[in-house]
Amino acid sequence: MTTAFPADYDAFPTTNPDDDTKLVVPTHSQRLNNFRDAIAAIEARVGKTGETSSLSHDKRITDAEAKVATNHPHGALPDLAGHVAAGDPHTGYRLESADHSHQSTGLQGGQIDHGLAITGLTDDDHTQYLKEEASGGTAAEVPDHTHASGAQAGLLGSQVVAYSNIQNVSATDRILGRDTAGAGVIEEITPAALRTMIDVPLNAEAILKTIVDAQGDLIVGSGADTVARKAVGAPFAVLRSNSAGNDLEYKSLHRILAEVHATTSFSSSTAENTLFSFSVPGNLLQVGDVLRFHAWGRLLTNNTGAATNYVWRMKFGAATPHQTPNVAYADSSLQRAWIIDYSMVVESSTAQRHNILMVGTATGVDGQGWAAFGTGETFLGYQSSAENTATAKTLALTVQMDQSNVNDYVDIRGGFLEYIPV
Repeated sequence: MTTAFPADYDAFPTTNPDDDTKLVVPTHSQRLNNFRDAIAAIEARVGKTGETSSLSHDKRITDAEAKVATNHPHGALPDLAGHVAAGDPHTGYRLESADHSHQSTGLQGGQIDHGLAITGLTDDDHTQYLKEEASGGTAAEVPDHTHASGAQAGLLGSQVVAYSNIQNVSATDRILGRDTAGAGVIEEITPAALRTMIDVPLNAEAILKTIVDAQGDLIVGSGADTVARKAVGAPFAVLRSNSAGNDLEYKSLHRILAEVHATTSFSSSTAENTLFSFSVPGNLLQVGDVLRFHAWGRLLTNNTGAATNYVWRMKFGAATPHQTPNVAYADSSLQRAWIIDYSMVVESSTAQRHNILMVGTATGVDGQGWAAFGTGETFLGYQSSAENTATAKTLALTVQMDQSNVNDYVDIRGGFLEYIPV
């Protein structure tokens, strides 16, 4: 028969040596052949020494031993029995008994013995951790913090937590405190909550800036938690309640800006001489305001038969809104009188209207005498100018004679400048 080994086992029939009839089928020779085939299959499976077939056990064992000798850290495997019997066949490793011991009793039986098992450590000696000072450590061993003792044992000591060890603040512009009623944990307080806590209005910064920027202006309350800057008024203005009675305002009052009480005379001169002048402050004049100048004086022409010409000018800033023609006064030993009434109306900061009435006597008078108006000495004028009243402007009355004689003179004996605001 053909052997089934090694895929399966061969079946060999049992033979009774006393019954020769049983050797007929299979015959004796057939049975020997079957035995031979089975033995041949076994030998092929086991393999001879140095077998090269990969199907044989000998080849596989030889290959396995070669791989172990090449890849195993200890080379070819030693005798297993000798390996087991050896005291420490793996000298590259430490024995468990050499590294640690175990607890033998109690709830920790079988667990590693903390102090005795690890060389250099006791039950309170973990060098990889910081000790708790209250448990026996020293300050040098606890650089991050220390603990209190006594009633506070176990709690952090004072002044031991660095700023860098505290959690981050959640956002910009936060302070630490507590806004919630009652005691409790620390909270982050917003600017709005802080203003409420210390009773500072939301616009406190704006209020402060208004005050700082005022630079001499008046600061007045204009509502709840608000202030207003009241700019300084025009020169000579006073602060008063407005017409509605709900605010303050600066108001210029009707008043005399300048007065003439002493006599000022000019003689022996052909130059233009100033009888009166006043510097009107910038921004004093507002639309509708009026300036009124009233003055009076005397003149004398005693030039031994020759007449003297006089030119009168009313000036405002760089403008000369009124200038008389030559007023010829005949020679006389008696003084003549003159009087001027002038007014200026402000139409805008750069526009003015001027009116003037000048009257002179026709003949000389002395003492308390009276004299008629002279037709050649009386003038009525109306003119405009375009001076910028935001800056100071000089208002002046001048006179100019064409003769230089000690006996010819003109003077101003009195006058006033009146300011009439709207």
